[in-house]
Amino acid sequence: MACQIGRNLGARVVGIAGGPAKCRYLRDVIGVERTVDYRGQDVAAALSDIDGGIHAYFDNVGGPMLDAVLPNMAHYGRGAVCGMVAGYDGVPLPGPARFDQVLMRRLRVEGFFIPDVLAAGGVFPAILREWAREGLLSMPFDQSEGIENVLTAYGRMMRGANIGKTIVKAMEGVSATMVDQPAAALLMNPDGMRDFDALVLYDMPGLDFEADAPPAFIDPPPALQVGFRALLEQGKGVLALHHALARWPTWGDYHEWLGGQFLYRQAHVRGQNRLDSGYRHDVAYKAGVIAHPVTVGLPISFAIQDELYLAEVFTDAVEPLLTSDASFTRDHFWSADLAVRGQMFCRDGWNHPPGSSLIGWTKMAINSKLVYLQPGDGVAAYDNPHYRRLVENALRWVANR
Repeated sequence: MACQIGRNLGARVVGIAGGPAKCRYLRDVIGVERTVDYRGQDVAAALSDIDGGIHAYFDNVGGPMLDAVLPNMAHYGRGAVCGMVAGYDGVPLPGPARFDQVLMRRLRVEGFFIPDVLAAGGVFPAILREWAREGLLSMPFDQSEGIENVLTAYGRMMRGANIGKTIVKAMEGVSATMVDQPAAALLMNPDGMRDFDALVLYDMPGLDFEADAPPAFIDPPPALQVGFRALLEQGKGVLALHHALARWPTWGDYHEWLGGQFLYRQAHVRGQNRLDSGYRHDVAYKAGVIAHPVTVGLPISFAIQDELYLAEVFTDAVEPLLTSDASFTRDHFWSADLAVRGQMFCRDGWNHPPGSSLIGWTKMAINSKLVYLQPGDGVAAYDNPHYRRLVENALRWVANR
């Protein structure tokens, strides 16, 4: 899209892509002037012969790619940074090693997120729609079918195996937009969510696993706390999956709204000192189903394989949806605190009391319908048709659809 916008605005566009097929697509379909294959070429060397240097650079990669571009920028050039995909695999990004070029070439580099342009309303979509009508925009999609292929599609996107926007057509009539942190936090308010019917939570913000003594706890930004509460007061539906039980460990209100908490270390929870939580990967168990609109169409029980948590469940504040026949005792789980300190699959000295077998529930979070489903860690869960039905039911229920 960035290449096409630049081309339509009259710029000479050089596209950087991975592999001959993508480069060929940029030249033959998109119409860029030239391409650089970062998998087969020295990017810095390939860019060095651009007459006059690079005047504008659109960056959603960061890392070594950014280092290859900076020395080839024109004086007073501009860089727009909208992503850092080179660091999305959890490996800390170096540098940028050539940040000195920002000074020496008097560059202006600015980051931006979707919320930064929300105030512009319909200005940009109107321009894009006009270009599309005129045949000046090509909008390819790398589409997969079925929620069971969500993780596969995400992997293709992260490996650069897709051409165009990665989408998964999983539920009839449902359109989803995936937003990474920290941009996602900026959208969690009534204004940012005004065009969406429901919010799905899955990731674990608020935890820094790269800290010297991991995980370091990070407080939620004040704007997020205010915006998320306003969202719940407005009644926006929320579906929280698996890891969402561990996010924002210092935000007590969030966990009260959610109905539980996964602890990475001992903590004071609801007036009591509680040990760190337990985890166990790839547990084969039977899920017991409790009658509710979210569980319509499911059998009274079904087999599933996924990660389980021995965590804090506020059973007095939730309405049960799903239970597990697994044993939620210390001898069947591993300590999360020991795991992050380098002792994976260990429970030495960890005497966690027995926990709740509840793995799915619903509750009202202020004025919002909220559903939490503990299954959802691995491919086996998404391959399970009963789990897929459960997720779809939950999404439609919280969205009042």
